[in-house]
Amino acid sequence: MSRVSLAALPAGTQHRLEQALACCRGGDLATGAALADSVLASEPESFDALLLLGMIAGDRNDHVRAADLLNRATRQRPHHALAQKRRIHALQALRSEEHTSELQSRLHLVCRL
Repeated sequence: MSRVSLAALPAGTQHRLEQALACCRGGDLATGAALADSVLASEPESFDALLLLGMIAGDRNDHVRAADLLNRATRQRPHHALAQKRRIHALQALRSEEHTSELQSRLHLVCRL
């Protein structure tokens, strides 16, 4: 698996990632995500795009997508602290959602009795 970093990307791709990051820092997550998605479409193993999109997905509480993207990122760079932290957070949120869903199902069954 190749390690694609921002500096190693083609100029147009690098520019889109820089724009995506600037949009996110400015609070425009939708545009930032769209730009990062376009990078991922052309560079499916772009660590920076995977990380940025994983963080955006986590911030939007889309923990399934966040976990998927961040798992892909940490396979490339297992010692990247931020990627690991955000991946763990997404996985914990998924477990919490599963637990909550299970409790709600059980409560629904008890209420029906």
